[in-house]
Amino acid sequence: MNIREGGNNLFISHQNADPDAIASLYMLWVRYGGTIGLPNPPDSMGRRLMEHLDMEPVIAPDPGDYELVVVVDTPDPRQLEPMVLPDEGVIVIDHHRVALWEREVIYEDRRSCAEIIYDMIKPEDLSSREATAMVAGMLSDTSNFRRADHLTFKTLWEVMSRSGVTVTQVRNILQRPRTYSEKICRLKGASRSTHERVNGYLIACSHVSSFESSVCNMLLLAGADIAFVASQRNDDILVSARVTSELVEEGFDLGLLFHRISSAFHGITGGGHPGAGVLRGKGDADDVLVSMLEETRALIQKEGLERLRD
Repeated sequence: MNIREGGNNLFISHQNADPDAIASLYMLWVRYGGTIGLPNPPDSMGRRLMEHLDMEPVIAPDPGDYELVVVVDTPDPRQLEPMVLPDEGVIVIDHHRVALWEREVIYEDRRSCAEIIYDMIKPEDLSSREATAMVAGMLSDTSNFRRADHLTFKTLWEVMSRSGVTVTQVRNILQRPRTYSEKICRLKGASRSTHERVNGYLIACSHVSSFESSVCNMLLLAGADIAFVASQRNDDILVSARVTSELVEEGFDLGLLFHRISSAFHGITGGGHPGAGVLRGKGDADDVLVSMLEETRALIQKEGLERLRD
């Protein structure tokens, strides 16, 4: 990775940046200097991490104004809109299995992008804020380490032992007690949910006005194997999705599913991991949910997935 320290560098990531994206940007910025840019403000946990780290990103900068642009944690270049990348001077670093880039990507099969950045930098020392960023990135992208692998825990051990930062401290930064609005949204999401069974697996769908990922997680806790939760604001739609670790281990991959949906709908972009992801864009949420159900049935059947016991 050829990044000049002190150069005119721009480090950017996807829309509604999550803690893994923020952590990756922060590690690069601290080590090399330059500017952090985002297409729009981060999601709620990303914002909390950013505030803790005293980061002040530029919203929608012009990448053409910089000597080098480094894109992290972004499987689909459309997730950078309205920013437009130049033809040259761009490095892409990502960990998603399904990517839609037409240029070379520095890829590693890691549970979080922050782990790739950490290994690339190989920091000799580690500040408390850097350690907090690293733990936050790994924590969020592995769903509280439920999807972590041995490499994640190896990096976590190294970061924590060198810094004294704990998972509990970082979790308290990212998470807040559920507000009344979130509680009501979870209850409404449950009451509006529908479900169907495919090869023994339960797929649940629901509509809410906000807190889509929270409602997704609640539906999994309630017994769903796959959860899709959509919201619609005028023409703008957002669909959050979650899959149980059991189904992921059997071979189900949300990233592949989202790639198919993004290809089928103009103006819809999305990204994710085998067990979690988000689609957003313009269109009709009901149409997207119907297509997601159809593609999910097809993917389960294609992979030969079947629950043999209740």
